[in-house]
Amino acid sequence: MKKISLWIAAFTLAAAIAPGSAGAARKSYTLFAGGDVNLGRWVPQKISEVGPKWALEAISDLTAGADVALVNLECVVSTKGRFWDKGEHRPFLYRARPELLDVLTEAGIDVVTVANNHTMDFGPDALLEELELLDAAGIAGAGAGKNLEAAAKPIYVQVGDLVVAVIAFETQFPISAATEEKPGVFHGDMVAPALEILKKPVAEAREHADLVVFSPHWGDNWTERPTEKLKELAHAVIDLGVDGVLGHSAHHIHGVEVYKGKPIVYDMGSLFFDTTGQGRMRYGAGYVLEFDARGFSKLTMHPLLLKANRTERAEGEAWEKIKELLTSLSAELDPKVPLTVEGKTLVLRLQPEARPHPRKSDPEKVYAAGSSRALPEPFRSRKTDVVLEAPPEWAADFADVALDNGVVILGGRSSDAVRPRNAFVAEIALEVPGVLEGGRWEATLKAVQRDGAARFVWSHPIADGTWITPLWQEGQIVVDRTLVRSTGSEAGVYDLSWRIENLKTRKFARPVDASKGDEDGFVRVGEIELRRKGIPDGPAGVAWDGWLPKSKEFDAEKFKKALDADRVLSPLAIAGIAAGAALVLAAAIFLVVRVRRRRRDRPR
Repeated sequence: MKKISLWIAAFTLAAAIAPGSAGAARKSYTLFAGGDVNLGRWVPQKISEVGPKWALEAISDLTAGADVALVNLECVVSTKGRFWDKGEHRPFLYRARPELLDVLTEAGIDVVTVANNHTMDFGPDALLEELELLDAAGIAGAGAGKNLEAAAKPIYVQVGDLVVAVIAFETQFPISAATEEKPGVFHGDMVAPALEILKKPVAEAREHADLVVFSPHWGDNWTERPTEKLKELAHAVIDLGVDGVLGHSAHHIHGVEVYKGKPIVYDMGSLFFDTTGQGRMRYGAGYVLEFDARGFSKLTMHPLLLKANRTERAEGEAWEKIKELLTSLSAELDPKVPLTVEGKTLVLRLQPEARPHPRKSDPEKVYAAGSSRALPEPFRSRKTDVVLEAPPEWAADFADVALDNGVVILGGRSSDAVRPRNAFVAEIALEVPGVLEGGRWEATLKAVQRDGAARFVWSHPIADGTWITPLWQEGQIVVDRTLVRSTGSEAGVYDLSWRIENLKTRKFARPVDASKGDEDGFVRVGEIELRRKGIPDGPAGVAWDGWLPKSKEFDAEKFKKALDADRVLSPLAIAGIAAGAALVLAAAIFLVVRVRRRRRDRPR
């Protein structure tokens, strides 16, 4: 009888500690979630000076202190690819070198969402390399892949005795969507189309995870609050079985809401960026969510202040501003939202209900929380495609210009023509003397209208930050490739000149032969024509090669081939084209019928 009693006791104890059981002795964990993180543009130069830990060091107690940490990676980390047309006239295109992932691993980031509008900035090859690099650093990348099946698949993270699934999703750029045959991001348009394609990954996640997180990149930049469509989609995915929604895209923090006991953070704003002056981008927050097998039980919001290349805790006026934003915007969503101020945080307590059906089986692949690590060799030492073995052919006819800092300008080229205020590609080939000492260097391209007074300048990190001066080796050929965001609004031919400047000393390098440059150190490297007709309405040198040596006329056949190679129309876009064609046809039929009726009714 005693043995039977012992067996009953042992069975009862086992049932009590089993995950998801009704009488479970539940252990709780924490998830840190942050918004947009850009590791490109000006970030590499600063990180080379101060080290990767410095960037998020002031909030590492939140990121590394959580059991699992998630952010949105708002760039592509890669050495491959080329500027890729996303359908914008003047796009921002962000690419970071592999070792910039150290910023994330130093902060203890376990998961990044890559379903966003910058993952495809340098095309499919860059995306696939990024996924390889993330995996090598022990970071899970959610929301993109070699095809639609891979992009839509949830990623799974083991956190203690629980498995957390993350589904990442993008709503704004169908051009970046993965297809059955091509790499891209997990994309869907709001609301009904998105829900239809989300059903399968949510159902799969419910099978293999104890907790399902939906992290969408949705809505327009710089918005102040979610649209009705965003709110409708957020509620609908929770109805599908998601345990919480952690959104991003606006670069502005939005309010939070509780729907059926589950948290919705409509936009987490930005977490780390190189520039933070636009809008209220600098006012951010870090979100720490407590959870167990039932779901999320508490959301704590930590106000943060973003500075250039560094994020810190908000104090003083910044703290008051963020507190007011979070409380007022959340109250707009629900006047009864139970948001309280506790010390220097805002807290939302939740009442999760026990899941009716615990996870049935383990997923095929699981990342272990806390296993991210510094990116190993040989990934770190990969050269980007702006480092060449020999001078490019297009620089052969240029008379080399030596500068007093040891740099030699070998030649330059750009798109021949672009519409006013649209972006265009420019490239300057350089032979470099090795590491440039004594400061942080940037390049500037100046455009001066040949027969007028118009002008514009474009200052940028050299090689768009992918091969900065601390990486230079003596005799290397480096191409300063950049996408110039033209501000010129007047048509005409503009002479292009280039110079390199030390940002710390505010001094620029001058040609050794003063006759080769102007008094401000600019050396002529080419020309660009701003014209309104005869070229496509988009960035030049991105969707088409842009270099037309014998003619200023747009090559329609070349443009079509470039589009066929690079651009993938989404089903919705195809449907839109079909609908437009149908409307045109209907209008034509209407006009024909109307003309015939008039002829029939005309007096004879």
